[in-house]
Amino acid sequence: MQTAISDAKLRAWWFHRQGLDGSLAGQSASEVLARTGWARSVGGAAPYLALFARAGLGRADVDSALEKVEIHELPSARGCTYVIPAPDFPLALAAGQPFSEDELKVARRLGFTDKEIDKLRAAVVKGWRRVRSIPMRSGKRSAMPRVTLGRRELRKALRQRCPWRSGCCRRRVRSGGCR
Repeated sequence: MQTAISDAKLRAWWFHRQGLDGSLAGQSASEVLARTGWARSVGGAAPYLALFARAGLGRADVDSALEKVEIHELPSARGCTYVIPAPDFPLALAAGQPFSEDELKVARRLGFTDKEIDKLRAAVVKGWRRVRSIPMRSGKRSAMPRVTLGRRELRKALRQRCPWRSGCCRRRVRSGGCR
């Protein structure tokens, strides 16, 4: 025998399951995400808003949890980024593994060679080594180096390789638009 559930009762159940009823107040960001599910981030403010709505956590609380690596933004399911609690890091990374090569396929389709991609990887590793060599003060980097190209270096780099071979990247630097 099936019984009909009223819309109001169903909404109340959803509200409770998502922690929007105040039942998660005072819990940590990791506990909230473990109970309600990962927060899709896509580089926006949605995780902050989700944690505020569920547990009343402010930005400082969430940033503190990030610094302590209780939560972290990781590439995961469908190649999207999510904010994930620490116990789920291995699962999230495993779920994102099939999508990790997609960026290379796109780069190759745009005309970049494996040699150019390897050169970029080496430059990134070199940059991270430079950042990691900066002495830390109270758990934070004392001064993050800014890696910038001057106008001449940027033009040279863009002249060497425009993925569309039309020079539109040079126009993008000047005008802010491309293609």
